[in-house]
Amino acid sequence: MVSMKSCIFLALVGLTTLTTVHVYAYVDEYTDTLTGCQCWFDSSRWDCACCRPGGCQCYTPQPHRCIPCGTDCGDYPLFPWAIDNGVEQHVASSCPQCVWTVMTMFQSISIPSGFVTKTYSPSDEDLINPERGWWKFKAVHASDYHVLPVSRLQTFRSEGHTLIFRYYVLDLFVHSDISSAFLANLQADLNNVRAAGVKIVPRFCYTLTAGDSTDAPLPQALRHVAQLKPFLQANGDVIGAVQTGFIGTWGEGYYSDNYSTLNSVGNPIIVTDDDWAKRATLLDAVLDAVPNDRMVQIRYMKYKRRFTGDDSPLTESEARSGSKKARIGHHNDCFLASDRDWGTFQDLSADYPYLSADTRYTVMGGETCNYNPPRSSCDTAERELALFHWSYLNPTFKQDVTDEWKQQGCYDRIGRHLGYRLELVSGTYRSAVPQGGTFCGRLEIRNVGYAAPFNPRDVRIVLQQDGVIVTSLMVTGVDPRDWHPGTLHTVPISVQLPSNVTPGSYQVFLWLSDPSPTISDRAEFSILLANTGVPDPLTGLNNLGHTLQVEPTGSHSSC
Repeated sequence: MVSMKSCIFLALVGLTTLTTVHVYAYVDEYTDTLTGCQCWFDSSRWDCACCRPGGCQCYTPQPHRCIPCGTDCGDYPLFPWAIDNGVEQHVASSCPQCVWTVMTMFQSISIPSGFVTKTYSPSDEDLINPERGWWKFKAVHASDYHVLPVSRLQTFRSEGHTLIFRYYVLDLFVHSDISSAFLANLQADLNNVRAAGVKIVPRFCYTLTAGDSTDAPLPQALRHVAQLKPFLQANGDVIGAVQTGFIGTWGEGYYSDNYSTLNSVGNPIIVTDDDWAKRATLLDAVLDAVPNDRMVQIRYMKYKRRFTGDDSPLTESEARSGSKKARIGHHNDCFLASDRDWGTFQDLSADYPYLSADTRYTVMGGETCNYNPPRSSCDTAERELALFHWSYLNPTFKQDVTDEWKQQGCYDRIGRHLGYRLELVSGTYRSAVPQGGTFCGRLEIRNVGYAAPFNPRDVRIVLQQDGVIVTSLMVTGVDPRDWHPGTLHTVPISVQLPSNVTPGSYQVFLWLSDPSPTISDRAEFSILLANTGVPDPLTGLNNLGHTLQVEPTGSHSSC
């Protein structure tokens, strides 16, 4: 289905002279469009329904509808819609919420000459892309600190790991300030992470021992956060996200000496109003310590609801607002362990749609913790990784689970689709531009991964001549965090060439670079597209296969 904006742009660049535009409102409460999204049960198909927040695709024989996540398609009667030659038609409906608005507009527009359209082939290559994929688990205790060597981190990256999960266990400092030696080692870790071309997801806690609920009292924990803040702020460029940590066993916030109260059998798991207040104070301090453009992940979604005072998931208008709600993401450290992932979910009918909608705009990751077939097998794993927009996952825990994924044949497929996987479908480009003129065009990009990129990302057009970069031009008004899975995204290009770009032929590249000045020119931190003959890991550039002719004279027309 083509949007009005897309159709008008196609007409302007000369792809058609007679444009029929279909503008559709949503189909029902859970179904956005009947077709146009990737089918969860067959990744080669793109004719399944696109879902609204809280909705999940059905399977055959009802691939063109969405129902509330966590419910069974078999409980719903056949959808009263027909699909005819790819055009959606409202045949009959007993659904009072259904809205179907169709507007057709015919407009004859003169066709500008001088544009060329190219199409691109997708690739199954295992791309090493930043801030996604199988992470590498590395824990360190203050009592036995070993800095991560650059060579070891480079090896991890060569193996496909661009995220390092790092437990920082503050076991020596439960009742004292963090030592200067520890902070120096922390900075060395971050320097080495940067040098190796990877990023880190840190979690600070006081114990990794099951049954030990040690943590620091609130005044001491706040002091620790204040000590860590300068290091987190100064090294935000190589921080993917920060997990809240600090409270209880593993920093997961469940068993806790100082932020929970004993139950009737002596387990520290009851959270009183006073405990909630202390937890909220500590979370606010962590959010303040972490750079504002980075998210903080929380273990249990009920905690986010409590801390924000809002039971509704994040919406598009709220995303990236800098609010507490927009900056709290999720991690599930017992993925598929039980029917409720060992406490991750409580009310499935409410929690599934909430987490699915919230993680559309927030970061999600974690690990498995219990072999629990058939729930922990490939079928459910792939469906829920997509449903909850997972960006990263621990490949080594629980080993029984990931070993079964390898046996069943989904392990490599999961690895390719964790986080974003961006495919260039087509591009339309101006062929010639006068010196100092405007180069314009349009890209069609499809995300076949589980999630959109979750951190800021620049979009640039690069011109090369004889293998040398001549200029790099920022494309404004485009945010790759909007490139959600299951939708074809139109990316308009309009960049003015500097007047010192001399007449001649230039090869055109797309550069999805990291916006942090310290690493913006690093290939390791740039996103590569999943296409044949397009990505170049050595430069971080994506070759659009287009040659632009810069001419000495001509009109300086805008796009």
